[in-house]
Amino acid sequence: MGRRWKNLLWWIGVPSLLLAGCEIAFRVIEKHSYSRSAWYEGVSDRMSQGPVDFLFIGTSRTAVGLDTGAFEDEWRKQTGQDVVCVNLGRGFSGAAAHYFGLRELIRRHPESMRHCTVSIEMSTGLLPFHDTWKDDWYFPGNAQLVVDYMRWDDLVRFLGVEGAFDAQAGIVARYLLRSSALVAGRRTVQQTIEWRGQRALRAILARVGAAARTNAHSTLPASRQLRQDAGGVKLQRDLIVDNTSAEALAAQTPRPPCDEQILCQASLMLRGNGGPVAFHEVLVPSYVWRVNDTEVRRNDRREFTAWSDSLGLPIISVPMAVNDDDFPDLSHLRRERVGEYSRSLARAMVASDRLASERKP
Repeated sequence: MGRRWKNLLWWIGVPSLLLAGCEIAFRVIEKHSYSRSAWYEGVSDRMSQGPVDFLFIGTSRTAVGLDTGAFEDEWRKQTGQDVVCVNLGRGFSGAAAHYFGLRELIRRHPESMRHCTVSIEMSTGLLPFHDTWKDDWYFPGNAQLVVDYMRWDDLVRFLGVEGAFDAQAGIVARYLLRSSALVAGRRTVQQTIEWRGQRALRAILARVGAAARTNAHSTLPASRQLRQDAGGVKLQRDLIVDNTSAEALAAQTPRPPCDEQILCQASLMLRGNGGPVAFHEVLVPSYVWRVNDTEVRRNDRREFTAWSDSLGLPIISVPMAVNDDDFPDLSHLRRERVGEYSRSLARAMVASDRLASERKP
């Protein structure tokens, strides 16, 4: 009997101790990771300490293309007022993840959100995500972003969406285990280790005068800015050729009505809480304009403009000239021009009468 207990303790106790150790380690890394401090949980922590004046919502184009420090400095120069801005742009985040994050901020900090301007990314006059609740709620590999602030009724609605069983089962499992950093923070920890490892490797190579080598045949990253090496740019260029082909342009279909789009519903939710909402244009290379210059997309643009006008929601354009050389990975604005764009955006927002009306106490 004693031997059986020893075997039981060995096969159950040791793995349990290992899992507990991993859980503690993951919680420590997650607490200090860039992802936590930069996204909605970090904003909630920040709002507990004091007011936030601007939240910028969007994709990786907002994430890497908007310098909040330059925006704040320019706003101060133009108005004499200090503002606090947070960049919530994130690559491959999806409309549902932003909706749930904003809803959670309203739940936790309703008064703070009434005085915080939420600006949602646009490009070529269109929202980056036109998903409805009938579409996929997340990008593959980034499911946890959706799960973090889901409610039980959201999960029930998600199970009613047509989709693969393994994807739905994965979301259910993540939802039930989302309090575990080992499950919920797995991707965050992986990215944190990868980012720090890359920085350390580049520092070591710089000391010995060597250049970091990249694998030109690997796939594009699933959740960060596109690669700027020759292989990554070639893959992106191939995607552009496919998306701008005559067949692809002819196959375009109209976007869903604005009232059905999740980001539009997020705008109405923010408005319902009494908070100001705006849409900021990000700068994009010429191929994005080609994709969105068809009759189908022009109609989509007219419909969205009419919808935003009917609600008095300002669309902020940035009068800044760019060319394709300003997008080294064929998607994101060159680092050297990010400060210029951020200051131009601040000036455009200051000059917007409609935004000024939105921001009145």
